[in-house]
Amino acid sequence: MQDLLNGAHYVPTQLDVLFLFLFFLVNIFLLFLLLLVFFL
Repeated sequence: MQDLLNGAHYVPTQLDVLFLFLFFLVNIFLLFLLLLVFFL
């Protein structure tokens, strides 16, 4: 139970931030492609 409580105060590592950033970029890129497909 103590481990779960400690896990609640999870601090993201630099690698996690990098993955989130890449995920965000990929989503924007896919949205951009969808817009191009719809408007061209």
